Amino acid sequence: MMDFFEVKTMSGAFASSPARVGDLLTTTSLPSERIVIPTFQRGYMWKKKHVEAFWQDVDKQRIQSRTKGGDPHFFGPIVTLSKPAEEMIWLLDGQQRVATATILLSVLRDVAREITKQTGMQAGGDVAAKLQLQCIYDEDGGYALEMGETDLLYFRNTIQLDPPLNTKATNLTHRNIKTARATLWEKVVSITGSIQPQMDAILALETVKEIKKTVITGLVMARIPVNSQEAAFKIFTTLNDRGLRLSPPDLLLSYLMETAQEADRKDIRATWTEMIQKMGAHDIHDFLRAMWVSRYGDLKKMISLLRSRTT
Repeated sequence: MMDFFEVKTMSGAFASSPARVGDLLTTTSLPSERIVIPTFQRGYMWKKKHVEAFWQDVDKQRIQSRTKGGDPHFFGPIVTLSKPAEEMIWLLDGQQRVATATILLSVLRDVAREITKQTGMQAGGDVAAKLQLQCIYDEDGGYALEMGETDLLYFRNTIQLDPPLNTKATNLTHRNIKTARATLWEKVVSITGSIQPQMDAILALETVKEIKKTVITGLVMARIPVNSQEAAFKIFTTLNDRGLRLSPPDLLLSYLMETAQEADRKDIRATWTEMIQKMGAHDIHDFLRAMWVSRYGDLKKMISLLRSRTT
């Protein structure tokens, strides 16, 4: 396991310390601090292939922990900015991984409850309630993870609420969340077996608890703290989630938020969110590309300029 990690930026080196997924999401670890995705972050961008790779890591770790003493799996770096006055921690890099872990935990919750519904075994309801209270819902009245403005309500309705609501996906990131949940449901049920009255409920619930333990204690990330919003903007554009590069729209929003006055950032984010919502099923990348080419011609100049100003 990697227990020290450095990221080189214009400001020098940032040292890290190990942090399990459970350290971030479980209410017993951080009872008064929510993990919050800041306003300049992109939404949930992982596609099915990224979610499947995530599951492969989880399942491999689940099996290895039985025979190798439970050495944790290194899950990459995350970047955080503590804001004690607001009782929150900004998650600057790592949203895709932490959000996907939350989606998986919600799937485990609902699989456990469905086992009770189908078999009458009350233990499934108990497992579901513990997952919700310990890993998803903050007993102080919020949620352990607060997504960014674009995905906040959809993520709460379809992932964090218990039971979840059948809410329509209105944009690309919502559809990504929906696909991630469907993919992980399929993966979990492939191990527990089809949920039906004749199933082995005891074995299925033990599997659910084993996957939960793997997510909470078996996945370790290198937590890199920064101490200012300026550093936050810089490092957001230099680190990418699991190899998923920032797109020109991501770079543009980050550049606007970094260079704007603090008083203007809320309006910029609101305008950006409104634009995303109006785009609906259309990709903002294609929209910005067409707009720029129609006005200025060479798109490569825009990308080069944005990258040079945010690195």
